[in-house]
Amino acid sequence: MQIDWKPRPPAGHEWRRPVRWLHFGLALTITLQLFNSLVMSPPFYRHTSAFGLGLFGMHEYLGLLAAAIVVLHWLWMPFDRQRLFSHLFPWGAEGRRDVIDDLRTLAQGRLPADSDRGGLSGLVHGLGLLAATGAGLTGVLLYVLMGASSAPALLLYLSAELHSAFGNLMWGYLGGHVLLAAVHHLIGHPTLRRMFSW
Repeated sequence: MQIDWKPRPPAGHEWRRPVRWLHFGLALTITLQLFNSLVMSPPFYRHTSAFGLGLFGMHEYLGLLAAAIVVLHWLWMPFDRQRLFSHLFPWGAEGRRDVIDDLRTLAQGRLPADSDRGGLSGLVHGLGLLAATGAGLTGVLLYVLMGASSAPALLLYLSAELHSAFGNLMWGYLGGHVLLAAVHHLIGHPTLRRMFSW
């Protein structure tokens, strides 16, 4: 199978500024959180250091900021005139057709067109937002439980495991997202310029 690297004609889609800022905020805080998690030391670890504990404190407060940005993203959707919700969650009949069309295009060795419709790209972004939401909710729950004097140990354990699982999902999402954004950029799609032009 040969891959057609020639870019399709772009649809001229530009995201509105609030969406671009929310995307940038999520990208920055989640990336910092993921890399921070590699070197921090939660207080319940057997072997901790002052440096690791300091990074854990940073992880907590940066996580609260990331969770706030996730909430703002959800709150913005009803007011977005570009139908952001239907772009991220193409679950209607038309959205499902777009996803299937994009999968067929990929099966033919071509990248789907860079356009404003949701399709496969929108679906993947929506799944990423759901994973970020899960990580944010479990992180805030952990923050509250760890600050409580009598938090149930089982609830604390389950929250930590869920938070870790969502973190692993975010690692996979981040790697794939960056790789595919780079591929789109290298073959001439103006995806990065449209999202990060201020």
